[in-house]
Amino acid sequence: NGEKYTAAEVNYYFQNYYQKFLNDSYSYLSMLGLDTGSSLKDQTVSSTAASLLPAMGYPAPEEGQVWYDYFADRALEQLSGVQAMCDAADADGFAWNDDMQADLDETLESLATTAATYGYTEQQYLGLIYGSTMTKGIYEDQTRCSILASAYLQNYQDSLTYTTEDLEAAYEADRTTYDLVDCEYVRVNGTAPTSDEEGNEIEVTEEMEA
Repeated sequence: NGEKYTAAEVNYYFQNYYQKFLNDSYSYLSMLGLDTGSSLKDQTVSSTAASLLPAMGYPAPEEGQVWYDYFADRALEQLSGVQAMCDAADADGFAWNDDMQADLDETLESLATTAATYGYTEQQYLGLIYGSTMTKGIYEDQTRCSILASAYLQNYQDSLTYTTEDLEAAYEADRTTYDLVDCEYVRVNGTAPTSDEEGNEIEVTEEMEA
């Protein structure tokens, strides 16, 4: 909508989204084929990852898209969404309140504590995460906007009401949006043991192998 943003502001959303993704998908990175030790610009989203991402609650990538562009697109979507919520909050007269200020204060205190724990100043720590263009002022402004957007969205959602019939009709119209499944997998080593609990070597029989 004609808004202009600095690299630091975009990086705020890029890194926050990327870190959240890593936390959510930590157990699945090998299946997704994402190597966090290599440049995201040199890794194409695999067909396996493309099929898994929607099941994990993430948008499907474009065909042949590299991971960097995938996360950049998500970051810009978040940035524009937060900006839209902040604009709507301003238009509706939704004011900043004590609860939101408490959330901001807690976030800034956490920043100071974490930076000190690792032996950095706040500016140094922000630079490591968001790049050299990030300042505490930009970080605070974007955090404030994110908090305001979330509060406004929650307030809007809480104001909506639905009848049972409305909910049932929405469900029947698109069940796959609401039917979710959580799954886990366990990798089991099927090799027969060659030693007992005390470390003594034992003979492996055909029955044990079976």
